[in-house]
This record gives sequence, structure tokens and C-alpha cells, in this order.
Amino acid sequence: MTKVASKGRNLQQIVSGQMISTFTTKEESPLKQNIPFKVRTQIWAIENYPLFIGYGSIAISDADGKITRESDLGDLVIFYTSNNGQTIHIFYLAGMITYLDEAAKYLSENI
Repeated sequence: MTKVASKGRNLQQIVSGQMISTFTTKEESPLKQNIPFKVRTQIWAIENYPLFIGYGSIAISDADGKITRESDLGDLVIFYTSNNGQTIHIFYLAGMITYLDEAAKYLSENI
């Protein structure tokens, strides 16, 4: 997780951080589609569910190797920790960014 600039959408929502990662050559994933195999999301707080660190929408490297608004997949990720950040659980919900409230409610009732 990295810090983010306070501009754009980050001025409208509470930002918890940013996840930036890169798959290795040996790893397999449906998210690993274009070199350099990067995955990124901003992490915003879920106001009604303080149990979670936050949520984001996954974007991956496009055909040019860049992450843009157009390379956002609409896949929801919700970040959770039960031990002050020593371990972070990432719940990956493909195509469910529009169902954030329902997903957060379900996860909070079943963790």
C-alpha cells in the first residue's frame, strides 16, 4: 500500500491508500494479461463499514503496458485486517464494483 495525492476523486472520498503490484513471470491469474502485468487500485474508505480498510476497483496493464481509466475492469476488491495491518486479506469480487454495499454487508456479516 502506498500513499496517494489529494486531487481528483481523492478530494471527494476518504482515501486509505493505493495498492500497486506486479505479477511475476511464473504466477498465473486472469488479471495477468499484458506485459508488464501490473495491477493497481486506489483504496477508498467504506463509510458504513469501518470494519474494512477500504475498497477499490482493479485496473490492469493495457496492450501498451499502461494502466488507464479504460483498463479498469470493474472488479471489486475489499481490504480487511484483523491484526492491525500485519496481515491484509483481499476479497476479490469479479465485476462487482456496482454492488459495493451488498458485498460489504455480506462480508461484514460473514467474517
